[in-house]
Amino acid sequence: MSESSVPFLVDAHLHPLPGHSAATFATLAKQLRVSQLILNGSQEKDWPQVHALANSQAEIQIFPFYGLHPWYGREKEKNWMELLRQFSSHAAGIGEIGLDTRHGLPHSEENSSLQQDVFRQQLALAQSLSRPVTIHCVRAWHLLLPILREMLRHHPVPLLLHGYNASEPILSQLLPFPVWFSLGERFFRQNPEKARAVLSQIPPERLLLESDATTVEAFSQLPGFYEKIACYEGLSLQKLGGRMEENLLAYLHAANSL
Repeated sequence: MSESSVPFLVDAHLHPLPGHSAATFATLAKQLRVSQLILNGSQEKDWPQVHALANSQAEIQIFPFYGLHPWYGREKEKNWMELLRQFSSHAAGIGEIGLDTRHGLPHSEENSSLQQDVFRQQLALAQSLSRPVTIHCVRAWHLLLPILREMLRHHPVPLLLHGYNASEPILSQLLPFPVWFSLGERFFRQNPEKARAVLSQIPPERLLLESDATTVEAFSQLPGFYEKIACYEGLSLQKLGGRMEENLLAYLHAANSL
């Protein structure tokens, strides 16, 4: 496939790439024909870099998200929430935040309580700013869903479930929320049968695609991943690319209508 026939793509979830300045990051994105992306600062040390990249005046459109990932809650500074509020005043959204019982101390009540407290604080911040949220959830749906039902009942915000790979019963419990589901190449590589089943269950208007990149190699796989999903969905690459752009913008702007 020639480069001219490849549409511009969106990446719903990635991270700063080590060793890349704003100029080299923008050059790489243009080479991959990525025109819009959500860039996540998932720990305090990432936030300044995300801010710099998002404000670099690059030709690509970078939507900065700032948050404290559940893996890093135990390492946070005392003034982490104050810093997050400062960065979030310029953010497109809050993330990547969430819950994870697979990493860290999975059997520790202390760790679980810490994750839930950190997550609640950040979700409340998103509510106060009317910002979309990117959520990481690994083996913690039993913790996440009750929090969402409690906190979003009267004040919903748009949610993006990144790296989504849960079962249909979980999907049915999530759909009442203003939620989008972002799928990644690794899921399709590791468990293709389940991944295709999950893909078929997600409403087309709530689907997004991501690289979840922390390296150039992972980011570079995004165009090929688009081709794979276009084949599965029976769509042209141009049609899929257009749909993903529409879905990304709908997610980012949904808070205005909630």
